[in-house]
Amino acid sequence: MAGGDLASQAARARRFLDAYGASASLRRDTLDTVAPPLRALVEFMRGAADAGDAKFARDIADGRVRLYERDAEYVASNVALLRRVVVGAA
Repeated sequence: MAGGDLASQAARARRFLDAYGASASLRRDTLDTVAPPLRALVEFMRGAADAGDAKFARDIADGRVRLYERDAEYVASNVALLRRVVVGAA
């Protein structure tokens, strides 16, 4: 994910959710909903490319799928720290 190191990204997400008065439950849900849509997008793109969609085939060849996969992996692998900062729990 772009935008600085993990600690600053987590702090920025915390400030964003603070500004909207998000509950702990909404904060957890927010973190839990980051990776699945990225993974679904990757599956959709691959399926469309396999079905002959030239645009998605180019996007895959240009490395866009790998970016989405890395973002999903990044969030999943750092969820403990993100939860501590964003939600306030482990």
